[in-house]
Amino acid sequence: MNLDDRSVIKSAYIENRLVRYKVLRRKVRYARIDLTNGELVIVLPYRAKDEIKIINKHSRWIVRTLDQINEAKAIAERYRANSSIMLFGKEFKIEHSESFFVNHLLNTIYIDQYNKKHLTLFYRFIRKELLKALNAICNIYSNELSVRYNKIYIRNQRTRWGSCSSKGSLSFNIRLAFIPKELLKYVVYHEVLHIKIKAHNREFFKCMRDRFSNIDELDKLLTTYWFLTNLDTFPYNILKRHHR
Repeated sequence: MNLDDRSVIKSAYIENRLVRYKVLRRKVRYARIDLTNGELVIVLPYRAKDEIKIINKHSRWIVRTLDQINEAKAIAERYRANSSIMLFGKEFKIEHSESFFVNHLLNTIYIDQYNKKHLTLFYRFIRKELLKALNAICNIYSNELSVRYNKIYIRNQRTRWGSCSSKGSLSFNIRLAFIPKELLKYVVYHEVLHIKIKAHNREFFKCMRDRFSNIDELDKLLTTYWFLTNLDTFPYNILKRHHR
């Protein structure tokens, strides 16, 4: 077995809460914390004594993030119980079918979740519909801010919701298809605003708060939906199959 693959499962009280976590030894210079997949993982250099120091240093952040992960799992469970998903700001029912089909009038997706062809068709449908939604919102905000964007790209990104290039091209994460409409508008406005104001400076955040008075609440909700859309359950697991 490769030494880099060794892991140990432990538990400790963090902010008066018993938390299970995994400790991995890696060929790295510094210790780090990873919560990307919904579990607490402490990555340590081989020379490090233990994980207690880094846990104590980031204990409040760990507990706060675990709460958001649990909230994301609760949202996913509510959708699963209702045989539905959030898509483009609407709740769509999921019905098993031998043929893939989307009924917009009934907000119903007919699909075999274990059929690779269906999943590919569903992925293409998401990209196409998301691009249409993004174009419409970008047009509104670019006119509002008196700026012009170059082109819109949809990417299966691992670490961010969107970005703006120096040439005014906008890239958006395909996971935006699975978040509420208000959050989608918030992300789009953020990136379009970067065409006008490049840096995250005082002027930038003043413009954001002038447009969205509940910016702190939206940021928190975005984090919850980030964890939700990274869960290894349908429909988010199809993004891993089509990552590029």
